[in-house]
Amino acid sequence: MDRRCLKCDHLNRAADGGDLEACPKCGAIYSRVEATAAAKGIEAVRRPRREPTLEAPTDPAPIFSDRVELSSPHGSDLQAYAAVMRGQSLYPTFRGLVQLGYWVGIVLAVLCALAGFLSPVFGSGSDRVLGAIGGVFFALFFLISAKVAREMSLMLADLSDAAVRLAARADR
Repeated sequence: MDRRCLKCDHLNRAADGGDLEACPKCGAIYSRVEATAAAKGIEAVRRPRREPTLEAPTDPAPIFSDRVELSSPHGSDLQAYAAVMRGQSLYPTFRGLVQLGYWVGIVLAVLCALAGFLSPVFGSGSDRVLGAIGGVFFALFFLISAKVAREMSLMLADLSDAAVRLAARADR
């Protein structure tokens, strides 16, 4: 049975029609809200509803700083906006640890590359070739892993920052 809450206008498709059934969104008990509304002669409390859209917000500027004007969605202004947002991050410690992990990965890549290049000089027999191939392989592995892990972690922090900013903007 479908039941619409008179307090918050939420449509409950799983309503069972019980006397003490409550709205899952606002917690109001349907029968009490309906009795109060009938006693006051109120049909329903209608609040303007914002329909969710898949469009990007028209004002993507950070709420805690001066506005950054975006002239084109693919231009350098978008990069400037991302730089401003990252500079005012709510998670600076996390971003610092991500950078530290990135540089540890780069150092490991350099050490593996160095070992790969030195193995033909100091190795003997088949160790020369296998050491060079292994060193280059692991250097590439650590380099790519460090870059991908850094980018994924920073995207996560960017998403968290953006979600907090959007929630703060919606509460204004």
